[in-house]
Amino acid sequence: MEWAVALPEETPALIRNTISAVEVPADEEAAAKTLVELFNAGHDQEISASFARFEAILGNNDAAMAYAYLAEINLGLNGFQSNEERIRKAIPILQGPLQRGKIHPGSIHYCIGNAWMALEENEKAKESFLTALSLLNGPALVKDSARCLKNLARSLSCKRTMSQRQTTSGEPYRPILTFRRLISPWPFIFRKKETSQRH
Repeated sequence: MEWAVALPEETPALIRNTISAVEVPADEEAAAKTLVELFNAGHDQEISASFARFEAILGNNDAAMAYAYLAEINLGLNGFQSNEERIRKAIPILQGPLQRGKIHPGSIHYCIGNAWMALEENEKAKESFLTALSLLNGPALVKDSARCLKNLARSLSCKRTMSQRQTTSGEPYRPILTFRRLISPWPFIFRKKETSQRH
């Protein structure tokens, strides 16, 4: 009945309300595997709805929780309801592996650039994308470089459009763009184990 009488502008909220949190296993390793599987299947909204549950089990396991933060960034990039605090918290978490050297730094800067874009901080996004492009070189990274270049162009376009809109009307402007989901560069690392599994 609620669907039938809802106004058009209310429909997105109703759709969001149909997203249910998933059952998160109490075991840390099982919870991490569930999170990775949900992310790889594209269930960003379900991950967001279950964020607190995953956080309660995984705690400071940044290698696993990175998938939950990337899902939140995906939602923000594509205009879905997202949690700004989580996206901001994602940035230092994504920066962590830079010093450890286990993940290609170009991929990390690309993900950080997308986080800044989701926050509509396009100047910082541009800086991250330019850094990523300087590092994403070589035949094996052509696709990653192309995605980064595409989002760099969009960040510049958003910045110009927002500037023009604010100049002419004085109103804030929120661009409506569709971005491809982030594919995590993170190796699947458990805090309790030294072995890793790449997905």
